[in-house]
Amino acid sequence: MAEKKYSAREWTMLFFVILSVLCALIAMISGMDFIDGLGFIFGGLIIAVWYFTPYIIALCREHKKMLRIFWLNLLTGWTRVGWLVALIWALNHDILASSKKVKKH
Repeated sequence: MAEKKYSAREWTMLFFVILSVLCALIAMISGMDFIDGLGFIFGGLIIAVWYFTPYIIALCREHKKMLRIFWLNLLTGWTRVGWLVALIWALNHDILASSKKVKKH
């Protein structure tokens, strides 16, 4: 039986589902009521999406260095400089890929 390989999008969705479950567990353990718990879950997801914006952009653009951008974002994203570097890297075009697409006249 062949082992299924998951795409980066599937791993990202799994990450956000696990994060939601963890936020829900923290809300239940701390004794929050339902509305506060929902706010905690959605607040945690909003913060996570904001934090991983460079990686999400690289994922949507199918950047060739997507995994490296993820690790840079994860490990240095808490610093403003690391987050900004990851964002700029995610927004930059791959020089080799764009040079191959140049049309010769």
